[in-house]
Amino acid sequence: NNRTTKKELIEFSVWVICVYIFVGHIVRLFTVPTGSMAPMVNVGDLIVTNTLVYMIDEPQRGDVIVFKGDDKQLLKRIIGMPNDTISFADGKVIINGEVLEEDYIPKDVFTFSPKTFVVPEGHYFVLGDNRHNSRDSRYFEQPYIESSRIIAKVNYVITVSEYTDVFCAEQYKKNPEKSALSSVITTLMNRREQ
Repeated sequence: NNRTTKKELIEFSVWVICVYIFVGHIVRLFTVPTGSMAPMVNVGDLIVTNTLVYMIDEPQRGDVIVFKGDDKQLLKRIIGMPNDTISFADGKVIINGEVLEEDYIPKDVFTFSPKTFVVPEGHYFVLGDNRHNSRDSRYFEQPYIESSRIIAKVNYVITVSEYTDVFCAEQYKKNPEKSALSSVITTLMNRREQ
């Protein structure tokens, strides 16, 4: 009847709004256009992020984050915490005089910088996992990332690079606002039709 239809329509509308808020604002998908976080994240992979986690918890060393760069959003790993002193020796990261154990990068990857960094309160020092090919805190004009610039924490990586090749990266260059998910779907549909 008419009442049931209105009730169902309202319930459906509320459900759609909740899904939109969850997917669009809390859990977000990003396409990765560069290899600075390889091998964990490769060009064309999707990352699933949580935009609310740092409203509850503080960022931790080792977290992979999306943050606001000078002209675009960047993906890096938190290495230095507030008040840390960071230096480099023999290809290793030294934090407060101790070697940082980094099991997330290959053993043949070395980290170099002639500088020593002291992280201010409320800021973080970030590096890409692909240390030989990453523009990160070692090279930023302002090397320390304010907590207010952190957008989200990476929860999952969806490895789609073997299916999309560099399609997502090329689409990102043409139109950074385009949905990452739609890029992947378009690619897969085109390959199916061929």
